[in-house]
Amino acid sequence: MPQDTTKNKYIEWIKQLPSNEKTTWLGLPDNAEKVLLISQGSKFAVDLLKCDQSDETTLAIDFDAGEHKEEDASTGRPAWMIHVQHTTDTWLKSLPKTLTSIKRTSENIKDPLFRCVEREVNFAANLLRLVRQDLADIQAVCDGSKKQTNDTRDLLNNLSKGITPSTWKKYRVPPRISAMQWMSDFVARLKQLEKLVTLTITESVQSLRYVQMWLGGLFTPEAYLTATRQCLKLQGALCRNNALFYSNSIMDDIPLLAIEWKISSQKTNDQQQVTLPVYGNGLRTELLCTINVKTGQANTSEYNFYERGVAVLASLLE
Repeated sequence: MPQDTTKNKYIEWIKQLPSNEKTTWLGLPDNAEKVLLISQGSKFAVDLLKCDQSDETTLAIDFDAGEHKEEDASTGRPAWMIHVQHTTDTWLKSLPKTLTSIKRTSENIKDPLFRCVEREVNFAANLLRLVRQDLADIQAVCDGSKKQTNDTRDLLNNLSKGITPSTWKKYRVPPRISAMQWMSDFVARLKQLEKLVTLTITESVQSLRYVQMWLGGLFTPEAYLTATRQCLKLQGALCRNNALFYSNSIMDDIPLLAIEWKISSQKTNDQQQVTLPVYGNGLRTELLCTINVKTGQANTSEYNFYERGVAVLASLLE
């Protein structure tokens, strides 16, 4: 800083500063720019894919006129329709035909954790039926056994561009998620729920309290926080031996985490603790809860972690 006290001297000093400075000038970690570039790169890749597929769709067919401008020689169908049919066929094979229903009894219905899992399973089963029916309709239109409707036309238009249909977005997902990303994520969620249902059948409802769980793979994760372990990611810091440390890494895996709820009157004013937000996805638009974590850094303030944007992510979707 200049030693002068006049305004002109300060302005002159500011003009002499280099145009490019480290992010530490703003109190941010050294890798802040790297995090931004990764986020921008991911968004650019998704937008580029949509743009490319949109151009192919525009050249392939005029929906209203029904003019096929780019057709397969053997079938007479546009190339984009063949691609959509192959994609939907792959998705139908990856999706289970049905989701096993969870058995309700007079005893296990008293368990709030069982009721939470039951709601998850019922929600997933209904959405699975909708998605499979939509994919079957698209296949029927593509092979010519069914005429197009407004609904199938919208589905074809969206999927040919890699856009997730709005009718499938029954739960909170990042707004720019592609259809391929959504389907992969949905299949992973179904596998986890099938595992939970099998567990209640082969063992007992009490086993739900000790099973390893992917928190971000639940449709309502906030309802499951009180009695489960999660598979989480820590962004901006490092967790070792139940303590938080500074780190230049972008992301760090968290070992299996047990969250313990305490009555507010029993909380202690521990200076070596920092309150971290737990977000549902990488966009940080869905706050699930906040947790208190001990810090391993000596003589440091919790605000140092806030400046670095440290947070816990339940899912890496953006």
